[in-house]
Amino acid sequence: MRVVLIQMNIVWQNPQHNKEHITSFITDYFTKNADHHVPTLFILPEMFSTGFAVDLTVEPQEDGSALPFMQDVAAQFSIALAGSVVWKTKDQYFNRFFFVRPDRSFDSYDKRHLFTYGGEQHRFTAGNKRVITVWEGVRFLLQICYDLRFPVFARNKHDYDVIIYVSNWPTPRLSACRTLLQARAIENVCYVLGVNRVGTDPKCSYSGGTMAVDYKGQIIVEAAENQEDVVTTILDLDQLRSYRDHFPALDDADKFEIEFD
Repeated sequence: MRVVLIQMNIVWQNPQHNKEHITSFITDYFTKNADHHVPTLFILPEMFSTGFAVDLTVEPQEDGSALPFMQDVAAQFSIALAGSVVWKTKDQYFNRFFFVRPDRSFDSYDKRHLFTYGGEQHRFTAGNKRVITVWEGVRFLLQICYDLRFPVFARNKHDYDVIIYVSNWPTPRLSACRTLLQARAIENVCYVLGVNRVGTDPKCSYSGGTMAVDYKGQIIVEAAENQEDVVTTILDLDQLRSYRDHFPALDDADKFEIEFD
């Protein structure tokens, strides 16, 4: 499977601009890469349409339009598309990760670990389940930004092949993000795909750090620093399975259960 990581600047609270920008990234990619026959997953940053909008005194300009947008793009280009958005259900807000397939079907995950340092818990509701989605035979664990700091929640119980982390991870703490992405790959013997943004919002600056890490913790590909960039990698499940057979660390892991409030 081919994976395309989109490290983009998100214009604050401007969904229309950001959606058009995403479409142009994908259009340009296929203009330069004519092979549409390889199953391809495109991954966007956290809250890709608004920026990290935890202050909802101004209503997020979503109105439920993010999911139809993702479904339209996935169907148009025959791709899978993943990323998180501000999502409102009745009177509750969620930081919701959508994984959308070319046939418009999707799975979703609500961010479990809300970023209390940034006040996310005051307006958003935490998710209460761990979500693994499957596409083209590859099992993906869906995670969002701050989840990266909580390894128990991501512990591989032989139930996934790849972790996806979508983020708005600010520049001052970026070295921690890089280290933790590699750590999650090593301890879970899996691929890790981390997609972060660049640019600024009213509170933070972002310099990227988007990368793909293999099951040994080695960085396969990394986006350029402090600029928009699109990087591509290939996930090879045969190599992953061969490595796990040779080095069966997951078989020796402690057994445990995660409790949700």
